[in-house]
Amino acid sequence: MTGADSINNNVATETQVSNRNFVNSAFPTYVGNHSAVTGNNLANNNVSCGIGLCGGGEGISTGAALIGGDIENEINNFNAYFAEDFGNVNWDLLNSCTGFDSTNINQVALTQASNLNVLNTATLVNAVNLAASSGNNVSTGNVGGGKIFTGNAGAGVSLHNALNNAAPVPVSGPHFGNVLVSEENSRTGAASTNVNNVAVNQTSNTAITNSANVVNSVNSSSSSGNNVSSNNVGGGLIATGNANAHTNIENVVNQGTSVGHVDFSNVTANIGNDLTGAGSTNTNTVAVNQASNVAVNNTATVTNTVNSSASSGNNVANDNVGGGSVDTGDASVDISVSNVVN
Repeated sequence: MTGADSINNNVATETQVSNRNFVNSAFPTYVGNHSAVTGNNLANNNVSCGIGLCGGGEGISTGAALIGGDIENEINNFNAYFAEDFGNVNWDLLNSCTGFDSTNINQVALTQASNLNVLNTATLVNAVNLAASSGNNVSTGNVGGGKIFTGNAGAGVSLHNALNNAAPVPVSGPHFGNVLVSEENSRTGAASTNVNNVAVNQTSNTAITNSANVVNSVNSSSSSGNNVSSNNVGGGLIATGNANAHTNIENVVNQGTSVGHVDFSNVTANIGNDLTGAGSTNTNTVAVNQASNVAVNNTATVTNTVNSSASSGNNVANDNVGGGSVDTGDASVDISVSNVVN
């Protein structure tokens, strides 16, 4: 009860802002040079007199040469956070019995904002060099035979790279609680000015940027060949094992980015001007703005370079007394590359 010519303002203003910033940067580099060798053997100018013409066969017998690698990189993955819960908001504003020619204002302004910014940056370099050899053996000038038996040669590498996957977005979007507003100007008298204003602004802003640069360089070789059995008395025999080279590359980049559902408020506004008298001016205004803005920018560059070879050949059995024979194993190269990007 404020009387004639009074000015009565009820103003409720509330601002709630949640800012979350995630910046993840990684720049790993792996360089590996690996080899397995059972070859590169010499057995020359030997005399053996146990079997046959004059013995039984000087020679070389190698075991298997096997080398393998399994490289896994998990970078900027599987982060998450639970979204902001802004809760419920209630206001009750009243001007009553204010008299002739009074000015009566009830005003509510609510601003709520959830801002999420995610920046994932990753540069990954893998340089792998593998060599397996059971070959490159020499058996020459032997009396009693020159024999070369090589084991299998195998070189294998597997690369699994996962970058910027399942970026740190909410499990669910922000929750804006219910808003209940009651405003009333009652019994304000003649010639009064009566205003009720309600303004609610709720915004969810999500910006996710994933940038990845992946460089894979693989050089893989396996050899059971390149053997020489020549100028032997009693025969020259070369029997090589299998030569296999296997490369598997899998790149999964900028996957699984999702943004949870935004749960906006139910806004209830009970406003009124009651018994305001002759010649009064009465205004009621309700404005509700709710916006969800999502921006996702994924950029990726993936370069895979693979040089792979397998050899069981390039063997020489010449000028042997008693014959020369070469029996090679299988040579195989297997390359598998999978890129799942953006």
